[in-house]
Order: sequence, then C-alpha cells, then structure tokens
Amino acid sequence: MLSKADTARQKDDYVAANAELNRAYQLVISAVNGSYKEATLVYSLNFETPEHEYLYELQRYEGNKSLIDKLLAQKEESKTTSLVISYLKQAVDTREEAEVLASQGEFEQAIITMEKTSSQLRRAMGMLGINF
Repeated sequence: MLSKADTARQKDDYVAANAELNRAYQLVISAVNGSYKEATLVYSLNFETPEHEYLYELQRYEGNKSLIDKLLAQKEESKTTSLVISYLKQAVDTREEAEVLASQGEFEQAIITMEKTSSQLRRAMGMLGINF
C-alpha cells in the first residue's frame, strides 16, 4: 500500500496516493482495535503509607461532592433531589467521622470510613444519572 501510494505521488496523483495511505491507516486502526478486544486493562494504586491513601480518598470525595453540588444546582427540587441531598448529608457526616479517625492517626480505619462515604456519593450520583 505504501509503495502504491509513493508511486501515485511520483505521478502527481495525490488523490490515489491519499486513498492508499487511508487504506493503510484503516488497516492499522483495525489491527490495533482487534488487539484490544481480548485485552483487559488493569491498574492499581499503590500508596506509600495509609496516610497517603487516606488523602487520596479525601481528594476523591471532594471531587465527587463537587460534581454532585454542581448537578444539584442545575436540577429542580424533586423527590430525587431530596433523596440525593439526604445521601449527601450522610456522606458529609461519614467524612467527619473519617477526619476524627485520621486526626487520631487511625488512617486505616479512616480509609474504610472514607470508602463508605464514596459509596454514598456514588449512590447519589447514580440517582443524578452518573453511573460508573
């Protein structure tokens, strides 16, 4: 394909050259996509200390809460938004529990508590139409 494209280019037939290059490009794209069909992507987060993991969970909480706040600001009040607000209040309370644990140096327990908070926020996001 590339040699055909080069031959066409030498003859100033850029349309034919471009068509050959496009075929080659599509072939490469198909091959790459095909290789991903059977692949499983796995990533993991490795933290140096439980404190670092807690700080990561805290950042994740802040990002999710910010997203929920923005989505709620765009919604009219309804039964759904009332339920989302109740999940949000639970998450805030649970985060406060985690902060107390972290301030006492109990980072592993604080992480477990923050994971509960993340679960509450995911539930709220799901009700707002964001699922992951």
